[in-house]
Amino acid sequence: MMMAMDSRDVLFLTLAVCAAVLTAGSAWLLYYLVRIIRTVAAAVDDFRQRLATIDGILQTIKDKLSSTHLQLAALAAGLKQLISFFASRRVKRRPSTRASTPADEF
Repeated sequence: MMMAMDSRDVLFLTLAVCAAVLTAGSAWLLYYLVRIIRTVAAAVDDFRQRLATIDGILQTIKDKLSSTHLQLAALAAGLKQLISFFASRRVKRRPSTRASTPADEF
């Protein structure tokens, strides 16, 4: 047998339905917020990994350029000494007694 509902019963029923809808909506919102935060965290981790890779590549390039710079400086000093050696050798060398011909000079 069904009892008659007065306005108070309707109010409590409406409040119960609203509480259930509010709880379900809050749970749904919380679920999507957690998914968004996980996605952002994954993107940040991926970005950090790419930055670390780029930093490693740039550090390798810097090291190679630094070592190349030192090697080129040593090579330049060696070439300078070699040129001065040949220049001093040319000055010390006796002049040739052979007569030059026009074909010798270009």
